Amino acid sequence: MDRFYVPAGLLIGLAITSPALASPQPAFYCEVPGGEVVLETLPISPQSNEGRLRFYGQLFYLSEESVALEAYPIDIEYAKLPRASSGSGERYETHGISFHAKGDSGVFSMPDGRTFPCQSAELKYPSAQSLFGSIIRDKPSTSGKMLTKVPKGYELKITEQTGLVHDDWKWVQVEYEEFTYGYVWGGTICTTTHAVSGVHLGC
Repeated sequence: MDRFYVPAGLLIGLAITSPALASPQPAFYCEVPGGEVVLETLPISPQSNEGRLRFYGQLFYLSEESVALEAYPIDIEYAKLPRASSGSGERYETHGISFHAKGDSGVFSMPDGRTFPCQSAELKYPSAQSLFGSIIRDKPSTSGKMLTKVPKGYELKITEQTGLVHDDWKWVQVEYEEFTYGYVWGGTICTTTHAVSGVHLGC
């Protein structure tokens, strides 16, 4: 299974958006083999791409009322998955496309029966903060070039656990600006919601 995270335009595209948020944050990430899901609707002709939705990446964005799909070409009819009744968890559905979430897990389903497992963004990519100022480097080592230094309390997103240990704490890859990544030593950052090996729990 290929996993697509971050490059703008390559990320798949189920997103749950709120009109109040100009740039909504992902709530779920879904594993999609091949990196592209094609949904055939009713093309005008066999040679036409009209009526076809292509999903790129794997982002879901949750709002209180709906789940929006980022697709190309944009089709207003499929722009959002309205909330549907559910005996358990949250469910959004339209035209055979559905997303069902319960706790930290979810499933994205296509009309042809294909399903793709999804995981809470906070569980998959935990939020973190700098404890007292952190140096972001271009590789997971003290010899790595310093990309920037962030102040105490600066918010980060952990995107990869390298497994490399330095003085009992581990190096992790973080997103420190939108679509901008580097490595930070776990001894200088903390998480508040989910434990990450080699990083302080509690800020």
